[in-house]
Amino acid sequence: MMIYLEKAKGFLLNPDKTFNEEKRTDILLALKYMVILSLVSSVLTAVLGANPLLVFVIVYVSTIVFNIIFSLWLHLCCYFFGKAKDMNQTMKSVFYGSTPTYLLGWIPMISIIFSIWSLVLIWKGLVKLQGMKERDAAISLIVAVAIPAIIISVFFLSFLALLTTQSYIQALQ
Repeated sequence: MMIYLEKAKGFLLNPDKTFNEEKRTDILLALKYMVILSLVSSVLTAVLGANPLLVFVIVYVSTIVFNIIFSLWLHLCCYFFGKAKDMNQTMKSVFYGSTPTYLLGWIPMISIIFSIWSLVLIWKGLVKLQGMKERDAAISLIVAVAIPAIIISVFFLSFLALLTTQSYIQALQ
């Protein structure tokens, strides 16, 4: 466990050096890092929940699934905008770059700061591990975040419009 905390400290305090050290790391080690740090995040989040066991399971599983899916989606964006070739390097960028969210993202109200910090570290990971140009990595990451955000916003606003319309119709009757 200590080795993972040392690695996390490296990503938080000296990400360029730490990403350089992880270029040849096996993807399974990066996956193990993500699974273990997600465990820490899930426990800390569960402590704040009304039903700690349920919160723990939901947060733990969704964090792992989200990171894997986001890695694949980000790699697709990197492929189109930056000509990235090695999916494992993109996945490692996400798994390692999400360190601030794993360790501090459970704190209410300021978790957005750690999410943004994680995005910056993911960007650094793409540059260091994938060998992408900074501009291409930034465009890839922005597109990978913006498209799902827009889609989710459209669904949410459509749902609100539907609720508002139904309430209005019921008020007229």
